[in-house]
Amino acid sequence: MRRNQRHAPAILLVTFLLASICAASSEAQDAAAWNEQKTKSLDSFLTTLAEQKEFNGAVLLAEDGKVVYEKYLGHCNINGGTKLDARSSFRLASVSKQFTAMAIMILKEQGKLDFDDDIRKHLPTLPYEGITIRHLLHHNSGLPDYESWFEENWDTDKSSDSKKTAFNKDVVEQFSESKPPVEFAPGESHSYSNSGYVVLGHIVEQASGVSVGEFFQKQIFDPLEMKDSQAFVPNKEFLFSQRVFGFAYKADGVAHEDNDWNFLNGMIGDGGIYASARDMLKWDQSWYGEKLVSQKTIAEAYTSGKTNDGSETGYGFGLGIEKDDDGNLIGVGHNGGWVGFATSLDRDLKNRRTAILLTNNSGDGFGSVKSALRKLANGEELSTPRKKINYELAEVIESKGVQAAVARYKEIEESRSEKFLITDSLIESLADHYREEGQQEIGDQIESLVTKRAKVTLTEQELDALVGTYDISEDFQIKITRRGKRLFGQATGQSEFSLKPTAKNRARVVEIDAEISFTKDENGNTVSLTLHQNGRDMVASKSLGD
Repeated sequence: MRRNQRHAPAILLVTFLLASICAASSEAQDAAAWNEQKTKSLDSFLTTLAEQKEFNGAVLLAEDGKVVYEKYLGHCNINGGTKLDARSSFRLASVSKQFTAMAIMILKEQGKLDFDDDIRKHLPTLPYEGITIRHLLHHNSGLPDYESWFEENWDTDKSSDSKKTAFNKDVVEQFSESKPPVEFAPGESHSYSNSGYVVLGHIVEQASGVSVGEFFQKQIFDPLEMKDSQAFVPNKEFLFSQRVFGFAYKADGVAHEDNDWNFLNGMIGDGGIYASARDMLKWDQSWYGEKLVSQKTIAEAYTSGKTNDGSETGYGFGLGIEKDDDGNLIGVGHNGGWVGFATSLDRDLKNRRTAILLTNNSGDGFGSVKSALRKLANGEELSTPRKKINYELAEVIESKGVQAAVARYKEIEESRSEKFLITDSLIESLADHYREEGQQEIGDQIESLVTKRAKVTLTEQELDALVGTYDISEDFQIKITRRGKRLFGQATGQSEFSLKPTAKNRARVVEIDAEISFTKDENGNTVSLTLHQNGRDMVASKSLGD
């Protein structure tokens, strides 16, 4: 799961936390098939979300390979006006990892490599001992994070937006020369690793003798007739005309900016593939047959990795794995996030249902749609999406002025309306937007709407009480740290985020619309945290010893 740190989509935590690997929970795997009422409900939900500037993308649902729901809302390029359709090709971000895994599986069946090969058999210059291809596939390698290394050491005289494009081979070359240390010994632990899949992409090149993009085209896209799919190509026209570009709305919901480029866009393996929703269905269905590899090999891809002590990690080859209470495999899938894109493919193996979600507008809509799909699969009703308060206020400012917006805010607050999502961060982001536009007075008046309680300042001792590692699951944690009087958090495999205390046991995530509350025991020791995001609460217990 990779993302541009400057224009991070607002799914920093939700990429993992809102994504039950299947569209339905294990308790609802036998829920009724898709019907007209679900279509109407999802249509209304998505249309409202699009009107609220929270959804620009594609949703495709299938049962037994047949499309039961398909919706395209928005544009391929917010600046150009081409509407999205069945052939619009989105950047898949980390959903690309399963293609990389398939390339490795194909090469294995061709006799060009083995899953238990030491990676230095194919990349002899790397300094890391004992790491196998299987370790990379399962995220058990301990390789250092290439993204943070390249941010600090690549093209250092330029800003992130103007650095020269880096490619897979550059990661191998730089790691070979600089030898950044591993995070842990091979197999000792499990940590989501983009580095591992970039290295796998280069192994594909070394084992096949062609570029990883060419391998994907000839060995996967062409055989499956995925005509709207290809790997990233720098400085060249794409093979198709419906290439989708990422963007982000600004706080007023009208102005927008490109969110499509990053100097790491050239990495193919952990990301880098573009595909349409219809092509993704072809890809999904290929896993039920033997068009690319045998079912024996696919069964291995669906097998959870294990650490050296025998603990299952819940991750196979490029796919997360979901089992029922009896240990039976019921679903696989993956989410992705990079620059403006947020994507997912979820496969309910028990009922042969597929959920494909592709978005390109950097907003919270991805998490909202994931949650809606889960509710529908569980037989639950969908509620009308709440409109962000900053968008409502901006509309009033533009039509009636800032004083009318202040009055509108007070009216909404007093009525306790459930139609609007109101947080300090949304109001502050709108205030900052107007200041950036040179409208200081409007910004100041909007800022004054933020809750007038005294600023919360915690002592270093109070901050230290919140520091620690909190376990969402065996392989996914949120780590809270302190630097000086500032608090930070970082979810497994994701970028660091800032926390602003709003009470002694509560803080908001600065970068996105989310909050974290902390629970203490009777002795005052912090024992867990709860992430509050997109109307859901996710509890994480504090690790023993922290």
